[in-house]
Amino acid sequence: MSQLTIGNVLPVLARHISMALALQITDPQRPDYNGIVHLDWGLAAAGNATSFITGCVFLYLAHISRQHRTLDLDPSELLAKASLATEYLLRVQRPSGLTDLCDCNYDSGPDTGFSVQMLCALIELGRPMARLNPDLMALLGQVERFIRRAVPGICTGGFDLHYQTLDGLDRVVAQIALDFAPGGIWETDDACFKPQTGQVVFLKRSYGSMRYGSDVIKVGPGADAHRIWAMRDAEPAPHHARVLMTFVAPIDHRFSIRVWHGLAP
Repeated sequence: MSQLTIGNVLPVLARHISMALALQITDPQRPDYNGIVHLDWGLAAAGNATSFITGCVFLYLAHISRQHRTLDLDPSELLAKASLATEYLLRVQRPSGLTDLCDCNYDSGPDTGFSVQMLCALIELGRPMARLNPDLMALLGQVERFIRRAVPGICTGGFDLHYQTLDGLDRVVAQIALDFAPGGIWETDDACFKPQTGQVVFLKRSYGSMRYGSDVIKVGPGADAHRIWAMRDAEPAPHHARVLMTFVAPIDHRFSIRVWHGLAP
């Protein structure tokens, strides 16, 4: 490919979609029915479905806008197959609105965000043409439903963590240090203040939240086993506000980190 032009890119995209069409699962008895197989895993994957849907619609739009009419693909079949793949995408979307990256990230906000990024471009390009095409309008409606379900999950996330010592000496002190960017407001059940850069705060029990405008990070429950502000060999955080949970071995503590975006103060 000598130049990055529509005329050069579309045939490459068409070859890619032609291969993907052969990878679409057609057995209705399979749970990943209508998905697109990821060749490395032998399983359908949400990211593959997203790329397939986007590619099909791009090729369809190129065809009806007369950008490229020599594709050896049926435009109506492209829409139909993309619609089936979108049904799969909606089916594998978790209650959180998120999807999985099967080899490492489950209920993954970042991977769902990549899908939403592609699909939003598809909707913006497709809307002008969809007014004259009910099938395209229906497909974009499916895609928009996926996006609307995904966005709250992308903006809200978190982790459930388990800190446990399995061996070693008892009565050894330890800590979990959570370093926050300056400028936030720290709030617990009985306190609310703005920590200074370099300040250390102990989360002794229950939960605490750091708020930056309409964004909130909530952690807890805390732990209060000692009051050592700066443990030996602990990495300092002079440019952050530090929240500490403190422990004495043996340790068995479960806590969570939750993030919300766009909450009202």
